Amino acid sequence: MGFLRSLAGINQLSLSSQSLLLSLLLSLLLSLLLSLLLSLLLSLLLSLLLWLLAVGA
Repeated sequence: MGFLRSLAGINQLSLSSQSLLLSLLLSLLLSLLLSLLLSLLLSLLLSLLLWLLAVGA
């Protein structure tokens, strides 16, 4: 009986570690997406600024 209980505990542990890994992966993906969006916005802003300078000159 104790063996079964320990097996269930191991199963529970692996499940929690899997969910932890999944949440870590999700947060990494989200941060990557956010940084990509930020860099895109920054490049767009820079190109707009350069275009304004070119038009003004």
